[in-house]
Amino acid sequence: MVDAGRLTFGQRGEQVDNPAAMDRGAKRRMAERGRRGRANLFGAGLLSLAGVVVLFGATIWQRNNAQVAAIESRLQKEFVAPLQVAITQSRNVLPLEFPARNAADRAQGHQYHYPTSEDVWALRRATEPVIVGYAGRLTLFIRPDGYFVVEFHKGRLRIEWLCESDFFKRITAQQQWIKNKRATLDAGRHRTPELP
Repeated sequence: MVDAGRLTFGQRGEQVDNPAAMDRGAKRRMAERGRRGRANLFGAGLLSLAGVVVLFGATIWQRNNAQVAAIESRLQKEFVAPLQVAITQSRNVLPLEFPARNAADRAQGHQYHYPTSEDVWALRRATEPVIVGYAGRLTLFIRPDGYFVVEFHKGRLRIEWLCESDFFKRITAQQQWIKNKRATLDAGRHRTPELP
């Protein structure tokens, strides 16, 4: 709106006789433009926020996948591969001790929690898959924390991912089974043979 002395011109250049009416209309249009501008700004802000959340989620997901792949690869190389060779050489029997060529190899066996020789003695008699090693707890974002475990069954090793609650259920059940099996084996060893 342009004021040229006494004459007031609207948007299209036509003369408006009632400047007060023009002021109300102009105020209404300005208010409407302000609302639309704020709505556009709010929408752009939401869109930007959504983009940041998606980018952050994708980055975290990629980080999780890289971390999981690195630990699984290291577990395969440092624990499963040498153990599978020893199992194959001993005709699919789980060795009493982790196969170690040197102190560093023995440390890796302990790092991955290979069972004691007494526990292995009992685990050799298992008919179901048993856990013979696991990597430490893996803390992840977006998905539950957990453990990579190494299962032994019928002469073969397999890496499996277990969430934390499943891991503790399996380990607790296996430890109880080992305890019962060792008690049974010990009772059989200490029984005096019956003579005819």
